Amino acid sequence: MKLHVICKEPLYLAEDGIPFAEAQIALPEAEGDEKAGRAVNSFYKRIGDALVGIVESILAPLSRELYEKSEDPRKRFTHRPFRLLCECRLTADEGGVLVKRILSVRHRGRVVYERCDRERITEDGLILPFKE
Repeated sequence: MKLHVICKEPLYLAEDGIPFAEAQIALPEAEGDEKAGRAVNSFYKRIGDALVGIVESILAPLSRELYEKSEDPRKRFTHRPFRLLCECRLTADEGGVLVKRILSVRHRGRVVYERCDRERITEDGLILPFKE
């Protein structure tokens, strides 16, 4: 099974020209339509959908709330959106591939949340937690 990283189209959430949230998501995708590839693609599709859900239901409303509470008369021009970034790195491993996913949320140039997850994907399509 061959894996490669796919970058989804960037997601921009704005109202009346005011940006509230952005997302750039890159996740692995398996080539082919065999059972192992479908299992891997289903796993990462659920992760991608969950990340989009976080942007839409948490980050955008939070950003909108910060905008509405701001008393800065220039807030329309100075407001900055939350940015969710999901990066992914693949490394060949014995009998499969090691996947490293780095998720970060940034606001005004600062990292407000960061998390790193790893899993090992076997040739059979099993997705196993990776422990160092």
